[in-house]
Amino acid sequence: ILPVLSSHCSFLCYMYPRCCTFLVFLGIFGLMIFMANVVLNPTESYGQIVNDYTNIMSEYDLSLGNIDHWCIKGDNDSCR
Repeated sequence: ILPVLSSHCSFLCYMYPRCCTFLVFLGIFGLMIFMANVVLNPTESYGQIVNDYTNIMSEYDLSLGNIDHWCIKGDNDSCR
């Protein structure tokens, strides 16, 4: 199916060169915007684990009274 698709694209670029040029520049511009978004915008970090809970042997080892708030993202800034 790839050779058929390639031949159709070649035929359309032969028949409509301005449209093909526009689509190529639009694709390059879209790729540049996507790459700039990936590189320049850091991803959000969800649920950072800052405490080590690996030594908990029972549910009573974890004192729920020490937790003063519950956040969906796990950080303090999103709770306000």
